[in-house]
Amino acid sequence: MSIQQGVDTRGLKTALLTGVAAFLMTTGYAAAQDAVVKGRSDAMAEPTTQVAQAQVAQATGTAAANDGSKVEEIVITGSRLRRTQFDVLQPTVEVNIGYIDRRGFTNIADALNDVPGFGTAVSPIGDQSTFNVGQNFVNLFSLGSARTLTLVNGRRFVAGRAPSLFGDAGPGLQVDMNVIPTAFIERIDRIAVGGAPIYGADAIAGTVNVILRDDYEGGEVDLLFGNSDDDDAKNKRVRAAYGVNFDNDRGNIALAVEYNDTQGLLYTDRKRTAKDITFVPNPADTGAADGIPGQLYREGRTIPLVTAGGIPLTVNSGGGSAAAITSRFFRIPDPNNPGQTVPAQFVDGRLVPFDPGQIFSGSVAIGGDGLRLSSVTSLQAPVERKLGAIMGHYDILDNLRFFVEGNYSKTIGYENVNQPVYNSPLFSGEGSGLTMRTDNAFLSPADRAVLSAGGRTTFVLSRGHLDLVDGNENRSENELKRIVTGFSGDFDVADRAVNWSLSYNYGKTEGEFTTTQVLDATFPLAIDAVVDPATNQIVCRSRAAGCVPLNIFGNGSPSPEAIAYVTGRDVSSSAITQEVVEFNADTSIITLPAGDLQVGVGALWRKEKGDFNPGEITLAGAGRTVAISPVSGDYTSKEVYGEVLIPLLDDSMGIPLVHRLEAEGSIRYVDNSLSGGDDTWTIGGRYSPIRDITFRGNWTESIRSPAITELFLPKSDLFTTATDPCATRNVSGGPNPAVRQANCRAALEALGRDPNAPFVSRIETATIQGETAGNPSLTNEQAKSWSVGVVVNPRFLEDLTIAVDWVDIEISEAITNLSASALLQVCYDNPGYPSAACDRFVRTPRSAGLINEDDIGQITFIRTGYVNAGYTNFSGLTATANYDFDFGDYGQLALGGSYYYIHQLETSVTGLGFDLGSDAGEVGQSKHQFQIQADYTYDKIGLLVQANYLSSAKFNNDFTVESRDILEVDDYWRFDTTATYMLADNVEVRLAINNLFDVEPPKYVTGAGVYDLIGRYYSVGLNAKF
Repeated sequence: MSIQQGVDTRGLKTALLTGVAAFLMTTGYAAAQDAVVKGRSDAMAEPTTQVAQAQVAQATGTAAANDGSKVEEIVITGSRLRRTQFDVLQPTVEVNIGYIDRRGFTNIADALNDVPGFGTAVSPIGDQSTFNVGQNFVNLFSLGSARTLTLVNGRRFVAGRAPSLFGDAGPGLQVDMNVIPTAFIERIDRIAVGGAPIYGADAIAGTVNVILRDDYEGGEVDLLFGNSDDDDAKNKRVRAAYGVNFDNDRGNIALAVEYNDTQGLLYTDRKRTAKDITFVPNPADTGAADGIPGQLYREGRTIPLVTAGGIPLTVNSGGGSAAAITSRFFRIPDPNNPGQTVPAQFVDGRLVPFDPGQIFSGSVAIGGDGLRLSSVTSLQAPVERKLGAIMGHYDILDNLRFFVEGNYSKTIGYENVNQPVYNSPLFSGEGSGLTMRTDNAFLSPADRAVLSAGGRTTFVLSRGHLDLVDGNENRSENELKRIVTGFSGDFDVADRAVNWSLSYNYGKTEGEFTTTQVLDATFPLAIDAVVDPATNQIVCRSRAAGCVPLNIFGNGSPSPEAIAYVTGRDVSSSAITQEVVEFNADTSIITLPAGDLQVGVGALWRKEKGDFNPGEITLAGAGRTVAISPVSGDYTSKEVYGEVLIPLLDDSMGIPLVHRLEAEGSIRYVDNSLSGGDDTWTIGGRYSPIRDITFRGNWTESIRSPAITELFLPKSDLFTTATDPCATRNVSGGPNPAVRQANCRAALEALGRDPNAPFVSRIETATIQGETAGNPSLTNEQAKSWSVGVVVNPRFLEDLTIAVDWVDIEISEAITNLSASALLQVCYDNPGYPSAACDRFVRTPRSAGLINEDDIGQITFIRTGYVNAGYTNFSGLTATANYDFDFGDYGQLALGGSYYYIHQLETSVTGLGFDLGSDAGEVGQSKHQFQIQADYTYDKIGLLVQANYLSSAKFNNDFTVESRDILEVDDYWRFDTTATYMLADNVEVRLAINNLFDVEPPKYVTGAGVYDLIGRYYSVGLNAKF
């Protein structure tokens, strides 16, 4: 509980499959290419000082050398064909290890999220979920982390997201970036849209490929220490690596270890988050068209019906007006005003004055003594990481290599404070207010007299049990083991080289998740305390064996023995296993006038298995969480693919305005044992009228396969909040306000409630119980995507590169767990009311047992579930630019920039369109985002300066002046800088300062995960190579 479309592809497919068949007959069946730069021998070279965060991977020279010298071949992300240039169809950015280290990043997720184009991510920043505390999942184009495929050296990596219903990230095969050490990283490629035909399912938004160094030789030690301007959030990292060649350089083996420890923060540690920002109802608002905002911005939010020590109430109801809520407080004499009384609360076991603040509802007040959520919310989770890696290869023959990669990690994340276990009229069931007897032995005679006045024998206690669960800490521990091994080589057929690779990939992530729970069985017995007349000792009224009486009158009143009796530590666990066997091959088939026609083919077998086992308390629902069911399932995927690159024209043909013209295509067939078979494919090309300009574009169809949780989740209980369309604040909104108003009026009248009376729906501010379930009949998500762009590299400014691309992605059959909010929208925004969605939730009708008019119409239960229903449309522009200046004796200057514009980001969760919501331009999705860098080096000195910009953003695109007094926040600038100095040829020291000017987020917003909340931060590092 907590407060709160089509292109005809038949010709393309036929051509590709024909080419694949011809290749198979010629060379035999093929698989897993080393997607790394081959022939790299200088692994210990100094990190490049080029502005790498926006490095465009593209061609800058001719297709081949003309002097007969050997040309180094490369494999680029998004293709398995060997090339002599970085020629890509899709928008591509590159982040190298030099940039990661110089910026003081200890996690590759931080480096990627620093690049415009990645949306709000799941990270250690902000409130955490029990089952992924401290994890890092990236989210390209804000399409969901499950739609960004993460690879290491072009191969899949085992997922880190526990297969549970609960988690900050949606179900999927997301890779936790915490587990990838930085020691062996050469660069990270991010390509938009592409990747699905080459790598398989899940690359809908794009692909992140972590490229590791090859032939790592020598040693390196890197030390980093970080500290904030407020002397907190300390960050320590130690990294070491060593590699050696052997047997006359036929073999190489390298080892790396890394340790990282990051301290946590609470909301109360920063001014912005400690303000307890909220929006409250405007008492001056007279209606839907009066030009007066319905809500007002306020700071200092408290929960007027909850304190850590407890508030005694006359009735167990959390609704009604401010006057009605105030009338439920017990009152005691005001010590400062003789003859007057004030509300009462428990502090140190006694009733003392309580200031409820300015009450707006049972869960919202401004000021006063009620619980402040900032005091129980994590700003940054502490994370400890221990990582190890091994890489090696051995050339058995000149054309036959054995290779191996291994990873081990152990990460521990803590949420060192969380919302407490509640007992309050704001909730229902076991979480509702406690009915206490006035003869409770822990009450003082004076307090008993107050509470039993008028002949009362019981009262209601509302309390947040901070002292029972010691901050309600959550702990996640994940251990990863991964091994990749295989062979690669080449042979000749008809004087043409055939390159091949065969690999086996095994990975396993095991998680343990620890919580402390208040036990439903013992807690009610312990709080009912009486005096044993025989011993004059306080005992439980119940004579249950071992019962220890619990004093809950005041924060800190419970004894350690009583706490041990009513609470229990619960450990849930998960295991995710991935196995992949992959074979790839590529060759050139024929030499055309413009170059070699290249073909690649491959086959893959993959098995994904996931298990989630809740702890005994969680499984039984014996604590204050709903009962969580085990999840177990697996599926296999059998896949084949083909790829072709056709050089059509080049400048040797003497055709005007034709420097180069190439066509490229790839297709993959995926046969998933549960979701069925699907094609994914890409067709595109590049055209250079002159060597300075290249136009590029592609059309791609991709898929995302259902996740273990989405398929196999048994019927499970949940606690959820929702946006209620029938609440007074929302009834005039929606895609068709007249439809919503009519449907809500009919619903409330049928329940016996006056539809014209103000209605505050409690599901918007406090969770209710519901249920959900998986769906084994789910099919693959489908996406149709295209991009078109231009790359400019003028011959008169050879060190200038500019790339601009437009990206369009349309996702259909999106897998969604129809949320409570979505179901309510489907019900009340539907002209065909009442629909089947209206049968999936329950509202309270008028009955004789209701104490308060406000209880009528409240939602008390809702049933959700996974379906293929929704769609998402995204379009936007990405642009990068780099320009290098060489001043000779006066140093070098690299200028770079990256720009991202969101044109469209809209989603219909139901797939029916009437619930279509646009996120473009909202907080977290600023329409204009860019980053500018200047990187200067002179002799032993380096200086990097970076500016980051987010344009102004709205809270909600549907809000008008009728909704709130504050509709948007201002734009945001943040500046970062790094200075480096070479102490010796192989020893560098660096000082990085993030948020140089200590800029807070824009006013009116907290912005966790969007804006920097840590403030000015210093990182000191040392790197030594030997």
